[in-house]
Amino acid sequence: PFAAPVRAQEESAPKATGFYATLGAGASWTGNTGNNAKSYTGSWTTGETFAGTYTPKLDLNGGFAGEAGLGYDFGDIRAELTYNYTGNSVGDITGSGIESGTLLGTVYNDVAYTFTLGGSGTVSRNSVLVSGYYDIETKSDWTPYIGGGLGYTSVSVPTQTGTATLTGGGITATQAVDVKGGSAGALGYQAKIGVAYAASEKADIFLEGTYLGSSGVSISGISYSPLNAFGARAGVRFRFGK
Repeated sequence: PFAAPVRAQEESAPKATGFYATLGAGASWTGNTGNNAKSYTGSWTTGETFAGTYTPKLDLNGGFAGEAGLGYDFGDIRAELTYNYTGNSVGDITGSGIESGTLLGTVYNDVAYTFTLGGSGTVSRNSVLVSGYYDIETKSDWTPYIGGGLGYTSVSVPTQTGTATLTGGGITATQAVDVKGGSAGALGYQAKIGVAYAASEKADIFLEGTYLGSSGVSISGISYSPLNAFGARAGVRFRFGK
């Protein structure tokens, strides 16, 4: 009798481990950032006074996002230390307020108004993040992954100058605006879901969806609400190990 040939089962090569560099770039879409109500006082040229509160909101456009850093692959788990940048241009600045005062002998109380100011510049975030990822084994060149991280974020807001249009109480008026910008530190965090393709033994190409957030900050006396952004990014990881 003839014995049936025995075919050795092919085993997939073990996943490479070791240090790697990562570089990615893409787009970021962030929500608007509002400010807490801010009080103000002033006086007309007549010497009469007024006072009120206003709550502005910065409408932010889509922008650029990039990340670069170093990581270590343990197998199914990876750890990274990265620098992350996002920048979103400022659209209109809108808001509402309430004002009381006396003008030319006429007293008015709690007059509600809205305002619009054409914004300029870029709201940016520079972050250093420590992140961890779990690679899902598929026994193929494609590897889905999920992960997230925490770190430090510097939030920068540009100075805004211009003329705001106020509408309320049956009148329309204009008001010069000069709001100082600046930077402040915040807690930064991110989450990711993506898929990587093993282009070679030394390089993986990846495509990922991202969520980047930072806590609220106070800049030049103005409180800004937390910034949260969704993004899409493509990039490459270069392995240093064998």
